[in-house]
Amino acid sequence: MDCREIVHAVTMRYPGHKSSLETIRSVLAKVFRYCAEAGYHSIAIPYLGCGTGGLDKKEVHRLIQAENEQYPDIEVRIYDFVSRTY
Repeated sequence: MDCREIVHAVTMRYPGHKSSLETIRSVLAKVFRYCAEAGYHSIAIPYLGCGTGGLDKKEVHRLIQAENEQYPDIEVRIYDFVSRTY
């Protein structure tokens, strides 16, 4: 992966537990703020919480888009690890 930095975003309290949309919303806000402050112009982000966490990709996609609206200078690529598509 050609990148400057990888930010680990924890989406569940304990390994193997379920996540929540509120947790994802909070994590996304922190990640986007961090990236904006670091001067990044693009990020690649997976569907957080949609694997073991059990969340719906469409709902998480909406959360990513909503947070990205707050940071229009950051280009976002959403990566699906299951199908390996963008």
